[in-house]
Amino acid sequence: MTVKVQAQAKLHDLALVQEQAVGLDLGLKDLFCSSDGEQVQARQFYRDLEPALAVAQRAGNKGRLKAIHAKIANRRKDHLHKLSTGLVRTNQAVFVGNVDASEAP
Repeated sequence: MTVKVQAQAKLHDLALVQEQAVGLDLGLKDLFCSSDGEQVQARQFYRDLEPALAVAQRAGNKGRLKAIHAKIANRRKDHLHKLSTGLVRTNQAVFVGNVDASEAP
C-alpha cells in the first residue's frame, strides 16, 4: 500500500528568506563583492597540502597524488556550496554582473 503525502513548505525556512535581491561582482582578488558590501576573499585550498603534494610527486606515488587532489577539490566544492546556499537562503533573487573582461567599459 502506498501513502500519498503532499509536499509542504517548511515555515522556519521561509521565515529566514528576506524579500530582497543581491548583486554579485565576481573578481580575481576577491571571490565576489556583493551589493550588500560583503566581500569574500578567494581562498587557496591547496596551500596546507603543498608539502604532502610535493613529497608524493617526488616519490612518484600516483595513488597518493590522486587522493590529495581529490581532497583539494572537495574542499573547494564544499566552500562554494556553503556560500551559494547561504546566498540563496537569505535572498529571493541573486544577480551576477558581466564577467566578460573584453566587454569592460
